Amino acid sequence: MQTTEKVTGELFHKLWKKFTTQIFDQSVQLIFNRYKANNFDMNIIKNKKVLDAGCGSGRHVVASAYLGAKKVIGIDISKKQIALNKKNFKSIKNIDFKHSSTDQIKFANNYFDYVISSGVIHHTKDYEKSLDEVLRVCKKGGKIFLLIYGAGGFRWPIIKALRPMAKKIGIDEIKKSMKVSGLPLNNIKHFTDDLFVPIQKITQKKEIIKMLKEKKVKEIKFWSTQKTFDHESNFKSYLNEFYKLKKIFLNVKKDIPEKDLAIKIINIYIKKINSILKKKISIKKKRQIVIGEGNHRILITK
Repeated sequence: MQTTEKVTGELFHKLWKKFTTQIFDQSVQLIFNRYKANNFDMNIIKNKKVLDAGCGSGRHVVASAYLGAKKVIGIDISKKQIALNKKNFKSIKNIDFKHSSTDQIKFANNYFDYVISSGVIHHTKDYEKSLDEVLRVCKKGGKIFLLIYGAGGFRWPIIKALRPMAKKIGIDEIKKSMKVSGLPLNNIKHFTDDLFVPIQKITQKKEIIKMLKEKKVKEIKFWSTQKTFDHESNFKSYLNEFYKLKKIFLNVKKDIPEKDLAIKIINIYIKKINSILKKKISIKKKRQIVIGEGNHRILITK
């Protein structure tokens, strides 16, 4: 029987392996754009030893190599993904990929100058242990970039509500519907992640601040939730995610009650969001209600 970690790794591997060179390059460029928009100091990477803990497709590994890292290691729970990354990026000499979980990273204490864990630990069985490991392998005074799911807003409640219906319909049927709906591969990846990944932990900003302070980190800096260049950047993009979800369930071929119930739930959320957006309240207040905390992107100094 497969462990939760291995199920998660296999799920993501099946998604990542379908990414074209164009989509991968776009994802690397997105990292560059986010670094620039949030005034990231490139000296954190240049001539440094970098780890991407839960590297997936390898985009942060490749981005760090392009930005002048001395050595970049990507680790991932999926052996198949590690093998694919080794094959895809064998021409880049200062990078390597190793099989490892994030809750038992196979490197010594204080080994890396910069550690990245982007969208990973909220999928792990032991969230805090994975966080401890990411901190452990980073040098004193080094930096850690962490992306974890934040609380509030409407997106996670609707995802939580739709997951049982998606499970009943089946992942293969949902994927077929996504293709019929004309969704690009990066959309298929994140909706499959949302609807089928085994573990999905949401963390309030105050919770992660408390946790990090207890671990005696020197500095905690949250990046702007409006400089993400994704669905959280503005209301139109955010709401469009709900219309995409509706399209997915509308195009499901199976005629079962879960399909109709999912569509009804999505319509309720769309109506509620549109109602809030029409209210005469501040943009800030609307963001708090509709988008919530968004994904936490945190630069930590150990």
